[in-house]
Amino acid sequence: MFNLMRILILVLALVVTIILVVNLSEFFAKVKKEAEEESKKREKGTTVNKWVLDKLRKEPKNIISRLLKVGAGVIVGLLALVIIGQIYWFVVLGLLATFIPGLIANKVHKSYMDKFNAQFIDGLTLITNAMRAGASFPQALELMVAEAKPPLSEIFGETLREFKLGVPM
Repeated sequence: MFNLMRILILVLALVVTIILVVNLSEFFAKVKKEAEEESKKREKGTTVNKWVLDKLRKEPKNIISRLLKVGAGVIVGLLALVIIGQIYWFVVLGLLATFIPGLIANKVHKSYMDKFNAQFIDGLTLITNAMRAGASFPQALELMVAEAKPPLSEIFGETLREFKLGVPM
């Protein structure tokens, strides 16, 4: 009876994994297409991996992060079930693997925002000085994007690109 239960759980986990992989492959195909389009608009050499990592760094609680968490939990749980053979370890290691990517993403996001906050005052000072010298606000933004280092230049560069496309400030 216990072996039948293990087999049913393993089959159910396998079916869930297959469904998850199919949905993830469709999602990542869409993400790849979006990343390639954005890459054409932005700089040359932006890979899909870099684009996904940038998305995770800027927004740690987006849909990509959630899918990676669930995928990691299911894969690690299935590996634990196959290797160890106990359902207890499937649950424990699966849950543990679900939380670890979120902790890492939050830490990376916090360091990204700390860097941004440290550069923000200098960036505003640069914009203010450029406008006092007679530059318009978009010209001052261009100067700040050219002079500043990432992440400040990245964030204000996106703002400048949107402004040039006609999105209101």
